[in-house]
Amino acid sequence: MAMHYANAQGLQPVKLLTTITEDSLNSRGHGISVDLLALQAQALDMPFLHVPTSWDEYEANYKNAIGQLKKDGIEAGIFGDICFNAHREWVENVCHARGLQALLPLWGKDETELLKEFIDLGYESVIIAAKDNVFVSGVIGKKLDMDFLNSIVELNRVKSVSPCGEAGEYHTIVVDGPLFKKRIEIVEAYAEHRGDHWYYNIAGARVIEKK
Repeated sequence: MAMHYANAQGLQPVKLLTTITEDSLNSRGHGISVDLLALQAQALDMPFLHVPTSWDEYEANYKNAIGQLKKDGIEAGIFGDICFNAHREWVENVCHARGLQALLPLWGKDETELLKEFIDLGYESVIIAAKDNVFVSGVIGKKLDMDFLNSIVELNRVKSVSPCGEAGEYHTIVVDGPLFKKRIEIVEAYAEHRGDHWYYNIAGARVIEKK
């Protein structure tokens, strides 16, 4: 959604950046397989830079990566943070340390309205992780749609839940939308409970033409 806003403002996203585990198998933050992220980059028709790092060396390696992007002529990083000041301060600090702007086009916006707009724009996103003290197992693998948005509204009547999952209540993978040249089709997946989360493990996916 952040990239969509930036594009609507006349900015041209040119490369995707994420940190990954040292074994190069999964994203460092959310455990999404690098293979799946590569498919997402293919569907968006954008180069994909993935940086292996440990948590101890995370900031240093991140700065090195964005420093290289600066040398390649990239002027700013686009981030999807909405409300956590600590997140905003971190991305601003690491970007400014390497001479890049940090753009947060979603910052301070109403989360319920953002989620509704995301759905109305035609983005398709699948829920791949959810806290078990917030959601039941049946939410895993479901699309982020108006039914899900309505369930969030109902949940907020009894407990505080971030509509966009900003506190880690849930995570998704975007498989289609206006910025996508092609779409991702999930062909094999299964639900699993580990620790305090439900997970949707995607074992097979492919990039296909849009319908």
